[in-house]
Amino acid sequence: MIERFLVEELEIDNADGHIDPGQDLLAAGLLDSMSITQIVVFLEDQFGTDIKDEDLIAENFSSIDAMAALVGGKG
Repeated sequence: MIERFLVEELEIDNADGHIDPGQDLLAAGLLDSMSITQIVVFLEDQFGTDIKDEDLIAENFSSIDAMAALVGGKG
């Protein structure tokens, strides 16, 4: 679900249309502050969670796995 959002809405993908869940998207330069804002809104809406200011650290948005862990830990 997170990968689909990144690919379809933010148009982030590799040649095969997939993103490795562990790929560091920040280090690869694929995410910026605007895309992270969009991701936060998506995660809050899709998973019914509230992402707090203290959650807005690079480690939580570096990869699909990290984003999944962030919302998984809020359940």
